[in-house]
Amino acid sequence: MGKKENASISEKAEEGETEKQLKTNSHLKDLDQDIFDDDDFYHQLLRELIERRTSAADPNDQVAMGKQWLAIQKLRSKIKKKVDTKASKGRKVRFHVHSKLVNFMAPTDHGAMTDEAKSELYRGLFGQNSAVRE
Repeated sequence: MGKKENASISEKAEEGETEKQLKTNSHLKDLDQDIFDDDDFYHQLLRELIERRTSAADPNDQVAMGKQWLAIQKLRSKIKKKVDTKASKGRKVRFHVHSKLVNFMAPTDHGAMTDEAKSELYRGLFGQNSAVRE
């Protein structure tokens, strides 16, 4: 008789465990078994990351808090950038304003060559012989 009683007790324990599992998984009965949902996993990873980042800095250390605040602001600026949507497709002219020229003068000729010497140089460069001219 002892063996039968032990078997019935173990069967009741197994039934109790299966009922608990059914109760805990009752919200899953409407879900499709073929779809894998890992949202909970990524939410947990995000929570751990946020906790690690916030707990890494000592709340009394103002320098570390300032650095952390700057890092957060830099991340925010990367996330949301102001973009002018009406500037595309040539609807807005893009240009850069150049600074004004300071102390600009037209070039002056400081050469010591006379006009005759220059013309002789050009003739020599382009293959005209000065003896042919004479």
